[in-house]
Amino acid sequence: MPCQSLNKSKAGTKFVTLFPIFNPRVFQCVAKTLYFMSISRWLNRALKYGTNIAISFIVAQDLEVVRMAQQNIAEAVGIVPGKGFTDNGGLVDDDESGFLAASVAGMAEEGSKRRGFPEEEYRLLQTYFREVGMEPLLTPEEEIEVSVKIKKYEAKAREIKAVLEKYSKAGATRGREKPVERAKRIKRLSALFRAYSAKAKACKERFVKANLRLVVSIAKKYMGRGLPLADLIQEGNIGLIKAVEKFDHTKGYRFSTYASWWIIQSVSRALFDQTRIIRIPVRVLEQANKVHKMARAIQNCKGEVPQVEEIAKESGLSVQKLKKVINATSITMVYLDTPNLGSDDRKNSAVELITDERFSTHSIVEKIYMSKRIEEALLSLNEREREILRMRFGIGYDESYTLDEIGSRYRLTRERIRQIERRALRKLRELESGSILRNFMESETYL
Repeated sequence: MPCQSLNKSKAGTKFVTLFPIFNPRVFQCVAKTLYFMSISRWLNRALKYGTNIAISFIVAQDLEVVRMAQQNIAEAVGIVPGKGFTDNGGLVDDDESGFLAASVAGMAEEGSKRRGFPEEEYRLLQTYFREVGMEPLLTPEEEIEVSVKIKKYEAKAREIKAVLEKYSKAGATRGREKPVERAKRIKRLSALFRAYSAKAKACKERFVKANLRLVVSIAKKYMGRGLPLADLIQEGNIGLIKAVEKFDHTKGYRFSTYASWWIIQSVSRALFDQTRIIRIPVRVLEQANKVHKMARAIQNCKGEVPQVEEIAKESGLSVQKLKKVINATSITMVYLDTPNLGSDDRKNSAVELITDERFSTHSIVEKIYMSKRIEEALLSLNEREREILRMRFGIGYDESYTLDEIGSRYRLTRERIRQIERRALRKLRELESGSILRNFMESETYL
């Protein structure tokens, strides 16, 4: 029976299984038995102790048997064999291979329930991790090779595109070539342009797919800040695509080092933009973070809370600008439906307590009274005069009508409609309520 032991370290707890078997054939049988009977259950129990796992074998003479055990364990975890293990059988825990195993370990079924992952999200992430694990990594030499191909194919595509644009600007009538030969040349150049563009795109996709595990590793560090893990991975993938497009292998650094900055930048921007109910510009948030860090540094140095003037002097901002930055990030939100105690000790919401300053009770009562007086005054006119005034001043209509529009409806001329309007208004002035109606018409408030 294998003996099990736990080795604790700063990075985590290592679960070590030692096989004190000196016969390679017996070792092979034990390895197969462990895999076919209970390798998955045994591995899940091991994952409970931490994310860093080291599997060591005392007997390493038979490398074929050791690699068979590696392959069996890799299939159980979902990692491509040979990409996540060292030659001595240990599981590498670095930014390029080990973090996928850590991701799978952190997303194990029991762990997902403990962290509150929805079942649907867990299944999607599990499928995504499995597909990402199937993509082989790039060696430093392959990174340089793919990067050179991308630059070469893009340069060729730009040259061909420039020639095509020159042909299109020159026009079909210019040049020494015949139209048929010109059309054939344009067709060949277009085919070459599409071919080089497709090759550059394929190389970029190869670069992106080989580094998707790096995005998962970085996105996991930002969990619990307002965005689900799936969204963090998606935002990180956008940063990875930008890194592939801008990577320059001649600078001498690894792609993972360069891409990490773009991935972190993309994930951080997403957290700034999408996690706040009231969106604040990223520039203001970055300034606020710098101000808070500087305030903490001054407090740690002097042992007392710094004044606004001290922080402004150290940060290079004016006192007024500093106060604006601090106030922008310290907004206290009050929801309109939050229950509050009113003056009569009844629970009212904020929307019930806030008055609309555009309207007053006096103006509403005045408009209702004026509407009734207008209706009473219009009853003294005949039907045609009453309807013409209604249409002319928009009383009872959504908008007022012109003399031509009213004339077309009654089949009368523009001048005849004007005469009827003047006569109807003269009748209204002779009424007792003429002064009230005159004031109402002068204010141009018609109901």
